Amino acid sequence: MEPTKHAQNLVLRDTSDDTSTGQQAPEQASNVLSASVPRQGPAGEPARHGGPDSGVAHALFDVEDAELRIPGSGLPVGSVEAHWLLDEGSDGVGRDWRREARRLFAALDGARNEWSDLAALTTQADALRLLSCARVINAFRTEELVVRFYEQVRAARAAQSERVRAFFDALPADWYTDSPLYYTYPHSLGVPEGQARGTLFDLARQLPALRELGYKNIQVLPHWSHGGGDGGYDVSDFTVDPALGGEAGFRALMDEAMRLGMRVITDFIPNHVSVRHPWFQALLAGDEKKLSWFLPMDAVECVGSETDRKGKLRVLLRSASGTVSRPWAIFPHASQRNLIDIEVNGKKHHLFHSFYPFQVDLNLRNPEVLGELFAVLGWELSLGVVGKRTDAAPHWFKEEGTDFENLAGTHALQELFKAFVRHVVVGKGITVPEVGEGLQEASGYFGRKVSLLGEPCHTEGDAMFGFEWNSTLWALLIDGDAELFWRFAAHMDAYGADTFWFNMGRHHDELRTDLMPEGVRERVTAVLLSRGAELFAGRGVGGRMAEFLERDPEQIAKAFFLNALPPRGAPVTYYGDEVGAVNQPRYMAEEQARRLPILTALGFPTGDGSAALDRRDIGRGSVSMGQLAAARAEGYLPLRTTRALNRLWERRASLRRGDVARVGDTGADVLSTLKVDRQGEDAPLWALCNLTGAPRQVTLRVAELRGALKAGRLGQPFGLRDVLAVERDGREPSLLVVEGDTLTLTLAPHAHLLLEAVSLS
Repeated sequence: MEPTKHAQNLVLRDTSDDTSTGQQAPEQASNVLSASVPRQGPAGEPARHGGPDSGVAHALFDVEDAELRIPGSGLPVGSVEAHWLLDEGSDGVGRDWRREARRLFAALDGARNEWSDLAALTTQADALRLLSCARVINAFRTEELVVRFYEQVRAARAAQSERVRAFFDALPADWYTDSPLYYTYPHSLGVPEGQARGTLFDLARQLPALRELGYKNIQVLPHWSHGGGDGGYDVSDFTVDPALGGEAGFRALMDEAMRLGMRVITDFIPNHVSVRHPWFQALLAGDEKKLSWFLPMDAVECVGSETDRKGKLRVLLRSASGTVSRPWAIFPHASQRNLIDIEVNGKKHHLFHSFYPFQVDLNLRNPEVLGELFAVLGWELSLGVVGKRTDAAPHWFKEEGTDFENLAGTHALQELFKAFVRHVVVGKGITVPEVGEGLQEASGYFGRKVSLLGEPCHTEGDAMFGFEWNSTLWALLIDGDAELFWRFAAHMDAYGADTFWFNMGRHHDELRTDLMPEGVRERVTAVLLSRGAELFAGRGVGGRMAEFLERDPEQIAKAFFLNALPPRGAPVTYYGDEVGAVNQPRYMAEEQARRLPILTALGFPTGDGSAALDRRDIGRGSVSMGQLAAARAEGYLPLRTTRALNRLWERRASLRRGDVARVGDTGADVLSTLKVDRQGEDAPLWALCNLTGAPRQVTLRVAELRGALKAGRLGQPFGLRDVLAVERDGREPSLLVVEGDTLTLTLAPHAHLLLEAVSLS
């Protein structure tokens, strides 16, 4: 099928199979990623800056015909890459960005001009740091990026209502640490009976119940209009999805959250947009200026693939210079080439994509694109959103000859967006980078400690989703070896000092079994597959917590208990887990049916339909109002456990900010750890958990236990009180009396206790 430039007849072709047949014939044009290979102009001379293809002369060049080289490196830049880095498009024509930037900095130094109001919104030190950051992202358009940043900061701050400003002012600086996090799709929680999907109005109606459960913080997954192919992550327009209730629905959600004192984190998706997005459709309709909004790689040839040491399938993209880049084929069932083919005004182009082939990557070095994304961020933040999960963070920046992950430009972009959020949410907004790796790699996305707007913080993430802990939790639950917990704690000591993590019980993507130790990974995977899990992309499994744990309330309650124990973080509840939501194979089939015509219409090979099957969908789907009400009426054990742990989290600093330390030698089957308040303001708690489905007996030396719990002042004997049981059941259980030289306890299958030392007098 031939590609066409007409938007209404969009056809894209993924030639993944061409690699094996040798039919691929890349265009012989310059690769936009390459800055290391000298390009030649007429008569063998270096390419010059200027002419119709180079856009408006940038302020970094005093002479329009100056030789174009990357500042700081002296490397020449080819004409296509110059277009990618320099072309300013229609929005920038006629603006002198250097002059505007100079006036901006003059205003911060006390001069009176059109930027004078900025002195109330930022500091000169912060603006200088932003300038340095912008230079890493695009050294040719640094001043433009800074000006666009502050234009959108000013616009977002001006759009805030007095109510939103008062809400922000009342937030404690560390608001994200004082509550567990609830994590949900916008259309999936509290769905009215008889409906397949809910709206943001339905979600808003569930907020009082979540607040009663003890959740102050909620993460809402994508709510933008989307193409229907990737759970909302294929954004087709940065307007709130009409099916969710549109802007009115989002405003209703934010109004109710602020009324209840709840803090909303939403998704920020800058890496890519859907091929149905207006920006991409404008390109297909012939607006060649939009080419620089994406990543054309016209001289790149896919020459095969290889598997790296982590088991990731790497696509081999060879440029005209012979340099090979190795991006990750994240969804290999859909594409193993990472290039899509389009035609614009009769000319063919290859554009890069990281994820599904209907999600085309954005050029995040282009200040016009960044300006649009700042505006998207600003609109949400002006309505009271206080945090942003930054989707696919490691993949934002691309450089030839690399694997397109974790590059300096990626960290600079993360710093840029973090600064924007902080500027709009008066020094209290947070970013939460999505980095699906272990602690060592993920901790790099906190950045450096600095002062931003006069407050200490990290330059990048304020918190991080804990993928390594998520894998450790499930290894504990299935493999039952307490040493896995201590292995994780050692990693946290080594890589996670002075950090904060959102520790996930489950989440919307696959459980990453590839982050488990070898041997454990295979055993856990085998067990979960036998319990209805779906294998995904060779690196994990999809499915629901309840299914993974045999729909056993005792095991599910144990999972919530263990998820509250890691140091440096807060537990995350994936929607519906607290009420025992189960796998939804029907939903998975429905989503495959929605995705299949999208791929077919785009010209991608779908064969038996497996390319349209996302096996993670089995762990998604709706949780109805009836399910929620039934669990409350029943007094469902995991729901009561969740409420009890959340309330203890708020009251007990040892649970909320406690370090961990071994207590006794309880063997591999029983986890025995202290939770000790790092600030010394709360008494220690002793967490004891039987990891198995059989009774277990443990014996500890009383002297060791007395010292660990700081019970010397309580006299002898002293008591142990299960604070979790008290909170969960609403009654005082019998105290455990500690006397003599040893204490022996028999733990029921899956038993979990949270004990404090008390006086018997």
